Amino acid sequence: MLEVAVNRARWQCAGDVWAIGYAYTDEGEFVSGGALAKLFMTKTEEELVRRLAECNGQFSVIVSNEMISLAAVSPSRLYPLYYRIAGERLMVSDNPYSLYQNGDKESEEAVWEYDASGAPFSGKTLVRDVLQISPGHYLRENGAQVAYFHYEVKYKDLRTPTYEETRKTVEDVFARIIQSCEGRQVVVPLSGGNDSRFILCMLRKAGYENVLCYTVGRLDSKECETAENVAKQLHYPIYHIDPTQAECLAMIHISKTSFTDYVRYVGNWGNWVWLFEYVALRWLQNRGLLSQNAIFIPGHSADSSAGSHLQKACVSENCQVEEMVSDILYDSFEYGHKNVKQQVERYLQGHLKKDVTPWSVYQAFIFENRQAHNILNSSRVYIYFGYDIRLPYWDRKFLDIFRYLPYEGLRDCSFYRDFIRRYTFVPMGVDYAVPCGKRCVSYYFVQKIKNRLKGLLPKSIVMRCRQKANDELGERALAEPLWKELIREGLYMHRYESVSANEIMKDWYLMFVRKELKEKSACSVPKQEVVPSLKAYIEGQIIPMYDDFDQGHSREHVRSVIRQSEELAQHYDVKADMVYAIAAYHDTGLREDRATHHIVSGKIVREDANLRQWFSEEEIEIMAEAAEDHRASNEKEPRSIYGKIVAEADRQIDADTIIRRTIQYGFAHYPTLSEEEHIKRTIEHLRNKYGRTGYLCLWLPESPNVQRLEDLRNLIDDEAMLRHKVSAVYKEISKE
Repeated sequence: MLEVAVNRARWQCAGDVWAIGYAYTDEGEFVSGGALAKLFMTKTEEELVRRLAECNGQFSVIVSNEMISLAAVSPSRLYPLYYRIAGERLMVSDNPYSLYQNGDKESEEAVWEYDASGAPFSGKTLVRDVLQISPGHYLRENGAQVAYFHYEVKYKDLRTPTYEETRKTVEDVFARIIQSCEGRQVVVPLSGGNDSRFILCMLRKAGYENVLCYTVGRLDSKECETAENVAKQLHYPIYHIDPTQAECLAMIHISKTSFTDYVRYVGNWGNWVWLFEYVALRWLQNRGLLSQNAIFIPGHSADSSAGSHLQKACVSENCQVEEMVSDILYDSFEYGHKNVKQQVERYLQGHLKKDVTPWSVYQAFIFENRQAHNILNSSRVYIYFGYDIRLPYWDRKFLDIFRYLPYEGLRDCSFYRDFIRRYTFVPMGVDYAVPCGKRCVSYYFVQKIKNRLKGLLPKSIVMRCRQKANDELGERALAEPLWKELIREGLYMHRYESVSANEIMKDWYLMFVRKELKEKSACSVPKQEVVPSLKAYIEGQIIPMYDDFDQGHSREHVRSVIRQSEELAQHYDVKADMVYAIAAYHDTGLREDRATHHIVSGKIVREDANLRQWFSEEEIEIMAEAAEDHRASNEKEPRSIYGKIVAEADRQIDADTIIRRTIQYGFAHYPTLSEEEHIKRTIEHLRNKYGRTGYLCLWLPESPNVQRLEDLRNLIDDEAMLRHKVSAVYKEISKE
């Protein structure tokens, strides 16, 4: 079975199924939370894979029981999943940091790919043994990944839908989204381009009024001017956020926990840091413009589906592998292409068959390795701040319009552009930038020559030519603190002043990850191995006891405590066998009751005669005391380092989880309280226990709880943000 470690405050469970995100049923009904998990409750892997293939939504799911052990990620990878294979163990988590082990190094191949494209190719992270499930794939218990969604299509399946067919499909896509919003505030990040504009047009056509728009760029930006004109024409409010203003620049503070916490969440050892979205969200929140249950609808990837990357790379209709490899290396990758040719070639050769259209294989590579891993990852900022998302252009029905479209319809995005102009832009008076028509052959030839020359020119010249375009919106100014640190660290020289904002963000994040790995390695000691016979006894006789306990104290929980105990033990001169056994026994007292389970756990340790095969009487007493001292509500300091290790490993400091449990406790014990009274009670509890003068004590400075507690205290210090978070969780629980 899979060893699962996910943020339970965000994931929802139904039986042995954990799920996050949303989907639509065959009838178009919107499902999320526990209802989403129920969609994947099956008795066979075959049936589960069928449901994954048919499911229309943005989600991740984990099933772990005696019959099925499987984890899957939807094609958008909006909710990434990571895993690690350690011997016979397969650990799955939504947080790659929880999978780190002493001695982990960066992956040289993943770094090459990151340098070339802005993200490691599908299935990897920058850390060698911490992997991730590829978009549209599922992971089996044996560690094999299998695709259940294929972007590439066969020649025989190509078709051009009529205008009416396209209109009907698009209307259905947006009808599902609008129905799921249930009148809540919808927030549209509005640029001067086609994709976000089309979303706003569809909201207006449907008569959806509770909409807020924002655009980010310098005050004199032509793109922002277009966005403002669109919003005005459609009678929606819009806010223009200038990132070069002092308030926004101050938000990019590389030494502040609030920023580095965001970096870790969005980066996840594989993605650079997007600054626009982070600054925009904080700007809007500071002014109280966002409802607590707002839904963001960004316009990511419609142009890519419609063929923009084919146009950018000048991909021909009958291109072969060699040509596509060249197109990707020279025309799609913006940052160089050293050492990644073989990986690109291997992917294309594995997908291009005689009956498959070559351009759809190219599109498949871009979607799996660029759009999902890099571009769409910027949307995770909305999740970081606690908001919901809808992605109309990743709706399976919308994608299918363009997946099955013949090459001519994708060339210059002609089918997409013609449709949105005819259907909305022209009749609604927002056709401000008329796209050019079909390009002649000479245009593509000239473009290819320019792209090849680009690879031969010095980096500084290429970047200087790009700088004005890249900074028209002001993102280069936001990246200034990152650029300065790169110079201080000796990674940039002053002659690189023309480096684009994207390049700065990419290089800075790689430096950030390398520093993290170096710090983790510096404070580690060689790992001891647990005696195999002891491990076999505990796995066979002790771990199964947790099957009879509540969901919060399941096998998943005890394995998590074991794993975290072993990680903490790397900092101390302790015996691995004792650390392992204490963690395994720490909650066994639950077989009698919860109130005194820690005392009973100590008693079980003392009375288990089998333990005397591996431990002395003195060691058994230390282990029993550690089990007794582990309870989080125990205000006395544990009597040994072993007690401190298991106490810290068992402690879960996570804002969402703590808030959820506090509100749920209030529902159970104070059912007559009003919403406002529940919120006040929760906030007071957080301040009394976790605040800077709270009574909570941490026992080990090396514990990740030190940083987590500091992050929680920063949240508690921010009264507006704390109230927003508590209120959002309250409303979520109220619906369950």
